[in-house]
Amino acid sequence: MKPPSRKTKAHTKQTLHRLFEFVNTQLSGRDWIAGARSTADAYLFVMIRWAHAIGIDFSDLTDVARFFAQMNCDAGIIRALKAEGLA
Repeated sequence: MKPPSRKTKAHTKQTLHRLFEFVNTQLSGRDWIAGARSTADAYLFVMIRWAHAIGIDFSDLTDVARFFAQMNCDAGIIRALKAEGLA
């Protein structure tokens, strides 16, 4: 199987960033994606971690960055990451 081209990777990063712009809007003025903490927040945290791993820059998405920092300080998240060998 042929590896993805640089153009494909760049396009994918742009598309994902655009989708996270919607998330940023949804997080504006709230701590949790659905208003109250839910499993959606854990899922979003994982998606942001994966996006960071492939080099997507969220520095311009302040609410996404704030949410990610908040989740990284959460005791349950810290325990889970350590238990999985990810911290």
